[in-house]
Amino acid sequence: MDLPEEQVLHRYRINKATILHLCDELKEDLESSTLNPALSFFVTRSFQTPAGDACGISQRSVSNCVSQVTATLVKRSHKYICFPTYPTEAEQLEAFDKQLNDFVDYLFGPRDTRVRGWFMLDSCLPTMSLTLLYLLIVWLGTIYMKNRPAYSLKGVLVAYNFSVTMLSLYMLIELIASTWEGGYNLQCQNLHSAGEADTRVAKVLWWYYFSKLIEFLDTIFFVLRKKNNQITFLHVYHHASMFNIWWCVLNWIPCGQSFFGPTLNSFIHVLMYSYYGLSTIPSMHKYLWWKKYLTQAQLIQFLLTITHTLSAAVVSCGFPMGCLMFQSSYMATLVILFLNFYVKVCFLVLPSSEYCI
Repeated sequence: MDLPEEQVLHRYRINKATILHLCDELKEDLESSTLNPALSFFVTRSFQTPAGDACGISQRSVSNCVSQVTATLVKRSHKYICFPTYPTEAEQLEAFDKQLNDFVDYLFGPRDTRVRGWFMLDSCLPTMSLTLLYLLIVWLGTIYMKNRPAYSLKGVLVAYNFSVTMLSLYMLIELIASTWEGGYNLQCQNLHSAGEADTRVAKVLWWYYFSKLIEFLDTIFFVLRKKNNQITFLHVYHHASMFNIWWCVLNWIPCGQSFFGPTLNSFIHVLMYSYYGLSTIPSMHKYLWWKKYLTQAQLIQFLLTITHTLSAAVVSCGFPMGCLMFQSSYMATLVILFLNFYVKVCFLVLPSSEYCI
C-alpha cells in the first residue's frame, strides 16, 4: 500500500498498520489471487472493471473476490468490533454484592483471615436477605393466620426444642473446653494469643451464629400457632439483630473476648428450650418449676455479659475497644427491653403470671 498515512486514515478511518494486519489475517483463509483484486478495488476506490483490468481478470471475477473477502471480514469481525453487552441478573447481583461488602469492609476494616471461606461469612448479603425474609414472613404470616385456625405442631415442637437444646449443650461444652485449652483470661482475652484454641473457639462461635438463623423458627411457630401475644418488639428485635451482629462478630472478632456471651447464652438456652420442649407434654408440667426463673436468668445473663465486656475496657488486652463499647450498648438495650417486659407483665398486667416470682 503506497498511499501516505494521512490519506489512508482519511479514506479508511484506520491506520496503514491495521490494514496490513488485516491482510495478513485474511491470507489464512484466502488465496492471494482472491485477495489482491479485492484489495485493489478497496484501495483505489475505483469501479470493479478497472480493478479487474489491473489484475488481468474480468469484472465478474473481481465481484466474486470482493464478496469472498467481505464474507471473511464479517466472519472475523468479532475480533475487531465490540457490540454493547448488558450484564445478566446474576452478574448484576454479583456486582451489587461486591459493592455492598466493599462498603462494609470500608466501615469496619480488614476481616479476620481465619474465617475466610466459611459458610455464609464471605458476604453479608445472605444474612441480610434471610433477616428481611424472616421479617416479611412474620408480618405476612400474621395476616394470613388471622382468620384461620391455629396449628398444633406438637410433634414438630418437641423435635425442634430437643434439637436446639442439644445444639446449645454442645456449644456450651465445646466453648468451655476450647477456652480452657487456650488458657483464656476471664477478664480480657485478645484475638491471637491462644493459637489453635482460638480457631476451635471460632468454629463453635460459627455454630452459635448459625443457631440464630435456626431460632427464627421460634417466631414462625408463634405465627402458625397464633401466639401473637408472644411476638413482641423485644422478641423480633432480639432475633433479627443477633443473627446480623454475629455475622459481624465472626468476620472481625471470631474468638477471644467474644466467647463469654455465647457461653452464658448457650447455658440459658439449654434451660429455655428444654422447658419449651417438655411443656408440650402434659404429664411433665408439674416438674417444670423453673419457668418463673427464666426471665430473671436472662436478665442476669445480660448484666454479667456487660460486666465482662466492660472489664476488658478497664484492663485492656488488645481486644478492639469499639467492639467492646458496641456490645455493651447492645446488651443495655436488651436489659431495658427485658425490664420493660418484666415490669409490664409482673406489676401491671398479670402479677400472678408464671413468669413472675
